[in-house]
Amino acid sequence: KQYYLLVFCLELGAKVQIEVEQKKLLTKFAPATVNLTIGMISTIYNHHIKRGGKISNPAKGITHYKLDNKRERYLNTNEINKLLDFVKHDIDCYIFVLLSLSTGGRLSSIMNISKKDIDFENNSIQLKDFKNEGTYYGFFSDDIKDLLLQITKKLKVNDKIIQSNMDRVRYYVGKQAMNKLFNEGLKTTDRKNRVVVHSLRHTFASHLALKGTSIITIKNLMHHKNIEMTLRYSHLMPDAGKNIVLGLYK
Repeated sequence: KQYYLLVFCLELGAKVQIEVEQKKLLTKFAPATVNLTIGMISTIYNHHIKRGGKISNPAKGITHYKLDNKRERYLNTNEINKLLDFVKHDIDCYIFVLLSLSTGGRLSSIMNISKKDIDFENNSIQLKDFKNEGTYYGFFSDDIKDLLLQITKKLKVNDKIIQSNMDRVRYYVGKQAMNKLFNEGLKTTDRKNRVVVHSLRHTFASHLALKGTSIITIKNLMHHKNIEMTLRYSHLMPDAGKNIVLGLYK
């Protein structure tokens, strides 16, 4: 009994100390980083317990900070043109941005498009969804079609459309272009307002909503796993109430 009481006191003390450190970390880092740190501590304890350690996990049950970090920022038409103008001299990054804005595909999906995935007759592309698994279809305009025809002339059927590696495209588009054009003065932890590579996917869905596209169609084009993920764009739709409110007392 004395042994277990001692262990309990030590574990209680450890939990209190972790909570103290958690608050200290919050003064220096974003809530997401603090949550990640507490999660790592918990993982270390769990690993020790798995190996036969006679102690419970003091990090278990410590409340993580709630995060309000859903990306809401999307590019307007003028900003899209600025981005395209910035990357137009780099063919791989240029086609990446065009296809991202045309299909809403994630970085991994766009980077893995090969010549055989493109149907020029129907202006469509088969995209691989590595997050939700499976494949789905995106579409492109005639202008993009002409560019893809030029690019694919010398490619073999299994060759990737974008020859650069993923890290290079992510760095040039996400760091050099977007940081310079849209992120100056914003904190690196400001997920709501910073523009990143994934913002291109968000821009695609947002503009679909602004055009009055149905939620079901947006869901299919985004290949969302459930409708709840798509409903975040419903406030942008023309019938979301804006026009009614603007003419309410006229």
